[in-house]
Amino acid sequence: MRRPTRAAYRRSFAALAAGCALLLACDAGPAGQEGPIYLVERFDESLVEPAPSPIPTPEPTEWDFAEGDERWRVAQGIADARVVDGALAGTSTSREPIVVLQTDRPRGTGDRLHSVVVRARVSAGKTLSVTCLNGEREPAAKLLARKPPGPLALETPLLAGDEMQTYTILDSRNFPLGKPIDRSDVERVLVMPSDQAGATFEIESVRLVFRKEYLATVPSGIGWHGLGEIYHETLVTRSPETVRFRLEMPSRPWLDIAIGTIEETPVRFRVEVAEPGADSGEPVLLRTVTTPERWEPARIELGPWAGREVDLLMAAESASEGAVALWGTAVLRSSRAPGSASGRDAEPGTGPPKGVILFIGDTLRRDHLQPYGYERANAPTLARLAEEGALFEDAIAQGTWTKASVPSIFSSAYPATSGVRDFVDRLPASAVT
Repeated sequence: MRRPTRAAYRRSFAALAAGCALLLACDAGPAGQEGPIYLVERFDESLVEPAPSPIPTPEPTEWDFAEGDERWRVAQGIADARVVDGALAGTSTSREPIVVLQTDRPRGTGDRLHSVVVRARVSAGKTLSVTCLNGEREPAAKLLARKPPGPLALETPLLAGDEMQTYTILDSRNFPLGKPIDRSDVERVLVMPSDQAGATFEIESVRLVFRKEYLATVPSGIGWHGLGEIYHETLVTRSPETVRFRLEMPSRPWLDIAIGTIEETPVRFRVEVAEPGADSGEPVLLRTVTTPERWEPARIELGPWAGREVDLLMAAESASEGAVALWGTAVLRSSRAPGSASGRDAEPGTGPPKGVILFIGDTLRRDHLQPYGYERANAPTLARLAEEGALFEDAIAQGTWTKASVPSIFSSAYPATSGVRDFVDRLPASAVT
């Protein structure tokens, strides 16, 4: 059987997504109707009380190749390896020269690798690669034999030449061994300084930056963070900070939000509604999060303040100063009036919510699906949808992979317009979907 082309895969993905969409109705409502207020778009550093102060950072995990430091060895493909003037020098004898760096375990849990920073000079080659191993993972020789995606999991283009360069490899822009790397996973670090035989190199330092260390260097504000592999556009604060938003409440207001933390110690989330400029107000949310790496959704009713100008105070409290609090996708919404009429005679903007329910089947082969002529009856529900609805024979996705394609389906925007092209990119909260 002839294998389908990459374009055929893209067409079948888009056709399946379009064919499985159940369109209930689309109604944006009349002009001037109250819309959601995204707090991330109202945020400014001046709203944080008190002003953020420097946070102590965890002990760094770093190799600086001082004389006498023997926490390294050559695994393969390197000749004349030695420490010279505070740098590990050598010459690659193959396309996969590997240096193994040993850590002092245990290094603790509950923190994920954010990035790897390598300071090095390499004379030739196109790629510098790094990965982390622990005693429970497969041995280095087995890992190196697996291709694609290549010998190591985290990689960056090389700037070959005579100058010392600093390379920052983000964990989130790679797919390291199929899951995020926990601090406890780091027993050995494998570094491939070049992918070309005959290249000379000097590695001045290798540093592992974990998420808590990274967040300690970033001012309180907006970020893109995941807990349990669920990502939100997130307001990041630290205990004992409070963020004050001055808002004009809609007619039937409620706050839609998810809260969470990466801390092992409990973090208390407090939301208050106060008169403009008041030091405190009436609590509308008091919740202590004791389980890290998990979002807890919350719906906060704000009806008593409908139509008024108020200050919304969002505070984090913890016994550990500087503990990270994550406020995910905080949106002030307006509910529909209870008992609203529905149907053709309903007033515009009333009645049950209207929208689109979209079912997407990802990574399916068009030539192995019943609606597209496959001989086996392997997709009866899709076949029925195709018979009763619309089947698109020539639909083309706007991106070559899921992360770019799906936002284009949601927003009717090309990836170049939506800005979603890489793993860490996201649609802005203000995007119309």
